[in-house]
Amino acid sequence: MPYAKIVNNKIVYPPHNDGNKVNVHEDLTWLSENGFTIMSDAEIAPYIVNETPEYYTQRQIRLAMRALGMETLLDSILDSDAIIKRDWLEAQGIDFNNSTVISAITEAGITSEQITALKNKILETL
Repeated sequence: MPYAKIVNNKIVYPPHNDGNKVNVHEDLTWLSENGFTIMSDAEIAPYIVNETPEYYTQRQIRLAMRALGMETLLDSILDSDAIIKRDWLEAQGIDFNNSTVISAITEAGITSEQITALKNKILETL
């Protein structure tokens, strides 16, 4: 079982060096003084971050929306705003965490359930 601690609701593992001393991850006194304890897999599991990508290509988004019967909604979003359409065409991909993207999605009336379905459909193809 590894040494770890929870900081800001995230799992933190001890460093190998702390800038003053090497191999601190093997020093029980240092670990204890810095709040690291032995944690079981069950204790760590809730803090493991699911690294599902939030950045998708336009093609992935279009194919997923087509498969979900939402492609006309995508076209209406793109046709509704020249800046959004230009950004869509010039982008290397679409970041679902971007505030402009979130705003466009919300204004188009796409629900969080539809966004989840869209992401799941994209992930099926990865």
